Amino acid sequence: MNTLDLQKKLLAMGFDPGPPDGITGPKTEAAIIDFQTAKGLAADGIVGPKTLAALDAGTPAPAPAPAGDEWTQMLDVSAYQGVIDSVRVKASGYPAVAIKATDGLHFVDPRFRENWKNAKAAGVARLAYHFFHPNLDGAAQADLFLRILDGDLGEIVAALDWETDGGVSVAEQTAQADAWYARIDKVYADAGYKAKPFAYSYSSFFATLGLPARYAVRPLWLAGYVRESRLVVPSPWKTYDLWQYAGDALSPPVDGIDPRLKKDYDKYHGAIGKLLTTYGK
Repeated sequence: MNTLDLQKKLLAMGFDPGPPDGITGPKTEAAIIDFQTAKGLAADGIVGPKTLAALDAGTPAPAPAPAGDEWTQMLDVSAYQGVIDSVRVKASGYPAVAIKATDGLHFVDPRFRENWKNAKAAGVARLAYHFFHPNLDGAAQADLFLRILDGDLGEIVAALDWETDGGVSVAEQTAQADAWYARIDKVYADAGYKAKPFAYSYSSFFATLGLPARYAVRPLWLAGYVRESRLVVPSPWKTYDLWQYAGDALSPPVDGIDPRLKKDYDKYHGAIGKLLTTYGK
């Protein structure tokens, strides 16, 4: 297994090696050690035969919902999914979608406006998200996000995609996240949304931050490509609200999206009506 594939595998299993770049740096080594510790292996940071076998065992499929329970299937998409036929996506069982809007201080997803408009026209419930750079001005990132939404806030409250440390201290990361949320919270609250904007990340990343207890009032969108019973909810949360349970190009195919392109799959534990009344207006 080459380093890039190793990084992708670790990331898919909830262990953060940093941006997949094919380079075995300190973050990749730390992720290997975290994986080895979780698997009860010698935590030496070396991908030997036992570690490789544990990695090659793959990630178990998500646990099915208990009898009588209802899940709402969702996707989260960006320009990486190419041209999306939202009518066909909804018809194939995905009544809600999270759509990448912005990234950092200047980047706007090149398909955001198209995806946002087409999903609305198809009657798909929409959640917009911003990829957060904690080493940059949080308020300015919020301003970009709101400017691109241009008053159409979607049917579900927004999310902050926070999965990198930006090379700055936890205190600085939290300060910039607070600045982002302060702007976004007010706009969504003034518009009548019932919930605060989401926080999105992997368990292992949020666990390393040790976020303040006040973050628990935010709904958690948790990425964990394991069975539900094996999800680890990071402090200060007690449970998750949305679950990104898989992310690849092969499972399962979604009508309306090129099957060769990577897709991220999410679930909400409840009906679409409950999702909208809980996190919408």
